[in-house]
Amino acid sequence: MIRAADDFVLGFGSEEGARRLIDVLPKRFENYGLTIHPEKTRLVPFERPRRDREGGEFAGADSTRDL
Repeated sequence: MIRAADDFVLGFGSEEGARRLIDVLPKRFENYGLTIHPEKTRLVPFERPRRDREGGEFAGADSTRDL
């Protein structure tokens, strides 16, 4: 069985670091014959949850809800 993973999420401590990677990553991927889909690649603001609230939302799911 062969599996391919073509999606990934990266976290950064600063927006500046994320933007630097977005600038150089396509060039590095080219070395391996890979490309980055411009419509799927984006920066998403992500903040630490407030201390007065546990959980949060990730990938459209709210972890504060009871299932």
